[in-house]
Amino acid sequence: MVKDMPESLSFIPIPLETLIEESSPDFDIYLQQGSGEKGVVLYREANLFLSHNQLVRLKHNGIDTVFIRGADRGKRLRYMAGQLRQVMERQNIPTSRKTDIIYGLSKGVVENVMEDPRIENVEICKEVAVQHVAFIISDELAFQNFFKIMSYDYYTHTHSVNVCIFVTALIKALRLCDEQTMKVLGMGALLHDIGKSRIDKAILNKRGRLTPEEFEEIKKHPELGVKIVQDSSPLPAAGANIILNHHEKCDGSGYPRGLNADGIDVYSKITCIVDIFDALTTTRCYKGALPGFSALEIMQNEMRDQVNQALLKELIVLIGKVSRP
Repeated sequence: MVKDMPESLSFIPIPLETLIEESSPDFDIYLQQGSGEKGVVLYREANLFLSHNQLVRLKHNGIDTVFIRGADRGKRLRYMAGQLRQVMERQNIPTSRKTDIIYGLSKGVVENVMEDPRIENVEICKEVAVQHVAFIISDELAFQNFFKIMSYDYYTHTHSVNVCIFVTALIKALRLCDEQTMKVLGMGALLHDIGKSRIDKAILNKRGRLTPEEFEEIKKHPELGVKIVQDSSPLPAAGANIILNHHEKCDGSGYPRGLNADGIDVYSKITCIVDIFDALTTTRCYKGALPGFSALEIMQNEMRDQVNQALLKELIVLIGKVSRP
């Protein structure tokens, strides 16, 4: 199967996991059976029922990517958000299966929003964050199941979902706030890197070390992110601070404002720790993934002054609980 298609073509690839069984997507679905745009053939017309057996058959044939028209990107985003709501409401789905569906849909939503961060799309992303928080709060097995299936290939959208899950689970474990505040914090965590949608992709995807000028561009993404989010319905300060401060370090070496420990709120400190941990334990284009233990060891030793060690220990406890056989 052709994995990469020129962006100039009118079709865009989407993961098969973002299509949900027993649903009727309101957009055409295509398969790649040859090279180029002419090799893309119609598989299912819009509004036709998509059965469990049809999806299983595609998987058995080695198909993990399908295609939609670029013009249907917005329909797909709304479809994913709607399916996520329905899955959350269904009581007959086992937690493990529900976790798989929610994780796949959430990655799809964030990827879509990173490509097109218009106001209505950001609002959908906020709604997805609320669903994540509600699921983790209500189901004691949710975080454990998320932890088992987390992707270790680094993409901004998978990283954003992972950070949201970790931040929510850690705040829940520490009992730092009420459910409504947790939902606001979940929004901030899921959208913490939304500002990268305004950064040149050549810089974001560069292999190897960034130049000083390129790093200065990267350092703009927290403030850009706050602007994007606040241009929609304003996010309360607790959530906006996560977006703005998730790269601030306790020793003042972070960005964008170089705050020290006293100037950084506890939720941003948690997000910073989780952000670093997920980045260290996922595969990047220029480095391999570290085992969790090695990443935590680096954070305890080499980053001792940069991250709050008491909160880091709480993350270690949380991971220890779900890592036990």
